[in-house]
Amino acid sequence: MNFQISKTIKLAPLFAAIFLLLFTVACQTIGAPKKTSLIEWRTLENGLSEAQEKGMPVLIDFFAGVMCMRCEYFEQTLYTDPEVADMVNRNFIPVRVHLTQARTKAEGDLLMKLSPMQECVLAFLDKNGQVVTDENGQPISSMEMLNKEQYIEYMHKALENLH
Repeated sequence: MNFQISKTIKLAPLFAAIFLLLFTVACQTIGAPKKTSLIEWRTLENGLSEAQEKGMPVLIDFFAGVMCMRCEYFEQTLYTDPEVADMVNRNFIPVRVHLTQARTKAEGDLLMKLSPMQECVLAFLDKNGQVVTDENGQPISSMEMLNKEQYIEYMHKALENLH
C-alpha cells in the first residue's frame, strides 16, 4: 500500500502539469479575440434606399450568429477576408438581417419568400429590391456552407443576372 501511495504522489506533478496545460489552452481559445467583419452592413430599409440612390444591387445575409455554424463561419472566415470584403463592399450594398432579433414586416416577408423555413440564407436583390434570379427564374441564393471560391462565384452570378 505504501508503494501505491508513493507512486501516486510521484505522478501528481505530471497530472498537475497536464491539467495546467489544458486549462491554459482552453482559456486562450475561449478568450481569443474574434475577427472583425470587414463588411459595411446596413439594415434592409437603409440598404434598399441606398441601392436605389446609387443604382447598385444588394447582397442580403439573413444571419443567426453563433447559433448557426454557417453564419459563424461566414463571419469569421469570409467576411474577414480582404478579397471577399472588397468585392462585397465595391459591388453591392450589403444588408444583414439578424434572425435572432425582431424583424420588420419587410424583412419577414422577404425571408419567407427566400426561405420559407426561415433558415439563414444569402441572397441578392436588384437596385429596386427585387430578388435576382438565374436564367430559370430561380433566386440566386444559398443556405449552404460556401467556401471563398463558391461565395465569389455566387456574387459573380448575381452580377451577371441583374435585369
